[in-house]
Amino acid sequence: MEGAGHPLRRNPGSYLAGLHPHGMPEARLQAALKAFQTDRPKWFARQAQVWFATHLNEISPAAVEHTISQCLATSPWATAKLFEAAFHEDHRAGLREITIPALVVHGTADSSAMIAVTGRRTAKLIPGAIFKEYPTAGHGLYFTHKDQLNADLLDFITA
Repeated sequence: MEGAGHPLRRNPGSYLAGLHPHGMPEARLQAALKAFQTDRPKWFARQAQVWFATHLNEISPAAVEHTISQCLATSPWATAKLFEAAFHEDHRAGLREITIPALVVHGTADSSAMIAVTGRRTAKLIPGAIFKEYPTAGHGLYFTHKDQLNADLLDFITA
């Protein structure tokens, strides 16, 4: 499952149709899980463009390989359970209860977790959250926008 709206990234609400305004049918999750379980290395390799927004950002093949290796080192069962939780669980009430300072960072080119339904909503749900949008950044902005991310983290923790 590549591209916009696939159900495998964190969301402030459930991805399940009926619970989330932009929800998707359960069949979408099941198709993604089948592809993931059939050939995990292929699935992660196909996600590299989505993860790093490689059409907009420079990232070395070695960095992509490193990330895929980390993903493959994770338990397949645990990863599938993470996918299911991201799809089914609704975290909105818990986000509203956060009482400590929070920084929400999101890339505008993150097509694995669309900013309008994840990052912006998350920031609005956390009282007093600081929200930073990174133009051109995908989900893997810790690589592609590391200098900006580090600066924002330092500003946040020293404020």
